Amino acid sequence: MVAADNCPTCLSGKNRGHTNIRNIAGGDMRLPPPEFRPNLSLQTHRRFLKTHLPADALIYSAKAKYVCIARDGRECMWSMFNHHHALTPEFYGMLKSLPYIAPVFDPPKTEDPREYFLEWLEDRSPWWSLWDSVRTWWQILDLPNLHMIHFQNLKDDLEGEMRRLAEFLDIAIDESMWDQMVYQSSFEFMKKDGAAVPLGGAIFKGGVDSFIHKGGNNRWRDTLTPEDVAAYENRATHELGPDCAKWLATGERT
Repeated sequence: MVAADNCPTCLSGKNRGHTNIRNIAGGDMRLPPPEFRPNLSLQTHRRFLKTHLPADALIYSAKAKYVCIARDGRECMWSMFNHHHALTPEFYGMLKSLPYIAPVFDPPKTEDPREYFLEWLEDRSPWWSLWDSVRTWWQILDLPNLHMIHFQNLKDDLEGEMRRLAEFLDIAIDESMWDQMVYQSSFEFMKKDGAAVPLGGAIFKGGVDSFIHKGGNNRWRDTLTPEDVAAYENRATHELGPDCAKWLATGERT
């Protein structure tokens, strides 16, 4: 892919808040077939591309601007548990017929969120590595064309994060429309409107309500044992280092 000047690429791993960022930045959700992808390099206007890839799996371009959103792994897996269980049989059929969209995987094996989480923590789940994704983007944190956002900070200070993102992307803010833009970037609006949901929610049992489910944090606290929490935190520190692990858990930088 040849990046156009100042072309932002919206990045994240699964279930970290990428739908929020795509909605804020003004992108939509399309799944171009492989034969269409060479045409992307022919576009000269600004466009938004989304990927779940780690940084070292891309040809990093100085012409592009990159936005990466991350979220605590426990929160990701609680969100993924809901999404995975909500997928319809039609989705699995589509996945097998269009393997270029994502890795082919089967319905969940367990109804227990703790067991689901531990399968992921012990590398027994079908999902790509959270650690590789976060680690590789964190390693290039200081590049001027990369903007890192934490899901918790987006929830705590939506307006501030929106203004910082607009500044990074060189987007002028129309202050007369600001309150409306903030509202339409909120979790409540996205759940009500549904326009940001992939395929209008058709691939999920329950539609939009299943995809934009709770949007909250700390649902794991009443389920994981102290030993589970320690195992996760030790793994995060081992995989990411203490500074990145702290940021992933809290959104705070040392």
